[in-house]
Amino acid sequence: MASIFRRRSWNFLQSTVNRFEAAKHSPAGETNLQKNYTIKKNIMNHKLIILTTVFFLLTSFVFLSIIERKQADINTANVWMIYFENPKNNSIDFAIENHSTSINFHWEILTDKNMIKEGDATIRNGETKKIPMIVTDTNNKKITVKVTSDNSSKEIYKTL
Repeated sequence: MASIFRRRSWNFLQSTVNRFEAAKHSPAGETNLQKNYTIKKNIMNHKLIILTTVFFLLTSFVFLSIIERKQADINTANVWMIYFENPKNNSIDFAIENHSTSINFHWEILTDKNMIKEGDATIRNGETKKIPMIVTDTNNKKITVKVTSDNSSKEIYKTL
């Protein structure tokens, strides 16, 4: 009985080896073992690509958020602005908002290119100065507010 069992085991082993060898040498034949290895290798390659992409995306998001935070802070930019307090009514009150290194500003009020008022203002970095104006006889005229500081000049217009 033991010899029959050994013979059957040996025959089974021999046939398995023969099938593996035949599939190995045949041009179109792949065994399940080879297919599984190829599939696992492909899955590992896909995982590596996905993980690398996720890593670079997260790194980019962090880097861009740091840069955006710096650019969103207006005090790091060297700028100043002028604007009317209320652009819809007939008032020509305006404000100068300073976020630059310069502190001395000169302003002029012009009606149809004729100067009617001028003045100087000292505004530190991060401050806003509101300049109230009372001007008469400005109906149907173009009002220009011109502000200069150091070597830069800005203008705003309003027609009353």
